[in-house]
Amino acid sequence: MHRAQRFEVLLFAAGREAAGGAASVQVELAPGTPPTAGAVLAVLRAHPRLGAVAASSRLAVNHTFAAADTPIVPGDELALIPPVGGG
Repeated sequence: MHRAQRFEVLLFAAGREAAGGAASVQVELAPGTPPTAGAVLAVLRAHPRLGAVAASSRLAVNHTFAAADTPIVPGDELALIPPVGGG
């Protein structure tokens, strides 16, 4: 029997603001869901407070932007990276 998997996702800038100042959130993948960057990002996009920010953000795994099919394992550092503007 597959168990749900939990991952901590670090938040920055607009993501941290949307989460009420929290530095991170816990994401739980449903049992049987392959643990990938895309699966975590899908959960974040469905989150009531983070959804709008996550819709335009990318997920970094261990300091590298990750493709949706990038596998993740417990202990990986995951971070929601919102778009950066500047001039």
